[in-house]
Order: sequence, then structure tokens, then C-alpha cells
Amino acid sequence: DLVGNQASRPDSKRSIFIGNLPRDVTEESLWKTFSTCGPVQYVRVIRDPVTRLGRGIAYVAFQDRATVPLALTLDGAKCGNREM
Repeated sequence: DLVGNQASRPDSKRSIFIGNLPRDVTEESLWKTFSTCGPVQYVRVIRDPVTRLGRGIAYVAFQDRATVPLALTLDGAKCGNREM
């Protein structure tokens, strides 16, 4: 997605990777969960291109780098019936 457009490359120091998500996870549910840590810039759930079901992984980017350590404290928290 980002090849050739370095200006839009996300700041990896302001984002986190989330795994072990339920296939029916929504961007809104992750936004709500992680906004308790600080302002969220965007949420991206990786989906199957055909079924549009989640693949169990997502990225959350925050407006401020200081939010990332707070978000990492949610490691092991429940999302649906699974631990992130």
C-alpha cells in the first residue's frame, strides 16, 4: 500500500499490532477499547478479501507516542471470547 508514497507511511512508534482477535471483530469495538488509553488516530482490521471476515489481526495507531505503553497494558485483555 505504501510503496512510492513515503509521506503517508504510518509512524511505527505510535502504533501497535494486535493478534488473536475473533474473526467478527469490528473497527468500532477496537476503537472503543483502545480509546481508554488515549486518542486513537486509526484502526485497521486485516480482512479476507473475499469473505470480508477478519483474519484475527489488527493495527491501532494513536495520536501520541506516550499512549503506546498504556495500550500495551491491555495485553491479555478479552476481545469477544479471546485474549488479545
